[in-house]
Amino acid sequence: MGVLVAIAGVVLAACGQPAPAVPEPVDVVIEEPVAQAPTVSTQTPPPSATATPTITPSATHTPTPSPTLTLTPSPTPTDTPSPTPTALPTPDGQAREASVPILMYHYLSNPPAGADRYRRDLSVSPALFEQHLAWLRDQGYQSVTLERLLRHLALGEPLPEKPVIITFDDGYADNYQNAFPLLQKYGFGATFSWSPS
Repeated sequence: MGVLVAIAGVVLAACGQPAPAVPEPVDVVIEEPVAQAPTVSTQTPPPSATATPTITPSATHTPTPSPTLTLTPSPTPTDTPSPTPTALPTPDGQAREASVPILMYHYLSNPPAGADRYRRDLSVSPALFEQHLAWLRDQGYQSVTLERLLRHLALGEPLPEKPVIITFDDGYADNYQNAFPLLQKYGFGATFSWSPS
């Protein structure tokens, strides 16, 4: 402070002003502040302000078992079994006779142009076949199967008064396309033979 007053006096003297009086020196003691221990409040907050921890249960993850892969062995290939033949009736030992006409047809269609003699000889037109069926019906014939004839001969099972057996060899498509509808129309059954070879 004294230094500042002296400097101010020099400055003022230079400006033509009287210098201020210099005050007596004063001892200034600067005391360092005493460090105080931090104050700890012992007050308890009111109950409403107290934070109470709330435990909320969280969802527990339960692992879902993954599906188990089960291997099924593929079936062992096997040969297709042959059909079991129908057991024939055991004859009762009595001799019997029957008079049953058996009609055999092959192709039931008109032979194509240029057909060989076998195709021509084995062919019956649908129109001629229908005439045969109409005649059989008008004469009172009833169709029976080969098995029914066998059961009559072996066991004495009865037959109609005028039985007839109608057969088709070789399983040609025209048997189904042409013969089958006519058989239905006239109320007759037939035996269709077929060979896969």
